[in-house]
Parts: sequence; structure tokens; C-alpha cells
Amino acid sequence: MALARLLQSTFSTLDVVAPSEAVVGEPVTLRVQAWDDDERLVRGFDGTVSLSSTDTGATLVAGHQ
Repeated sequence: MALARLLQSTFSTLDVVAPSEAVVGEPVTLRVQAWDDDERLVRGFDGTVSLSSTDTGATLVAGHQ
């Protein structure tokens, strides 16, 4: 059963991993990770991720795969 779930790339949570420090005005790279119900990293996710920010000065890329 677990192998079938992993092959289907089902996930329950998306986490965003960001650097611990950033410089104002400089770009940062974010990594998005998908996790299943058993807290295992799901590889092979091919959906689109869209980010939003409450910072009116932030520049974000459009939806990204």
C-alpha cells in the first residue's frame, strides 16, 4: 500500500524552506517540499505551486512547476 501511495505522489502538506538570513532588496531562493500523511518526503510532484506575500514590496514569480 505505501508503495502505491508514493507512486501516485499523494501529499498532505507543503513546506517552504527559506534561507535563515536574507538581504533587503536581494533575491532569495525558496524550496517547496511535499510531505505525505506519514511525514515522508514525496518526490516527483509535478503540480504548480503559487506563492503570495503580505509584503507589498515583494516580487514573486508566477506559478512555478
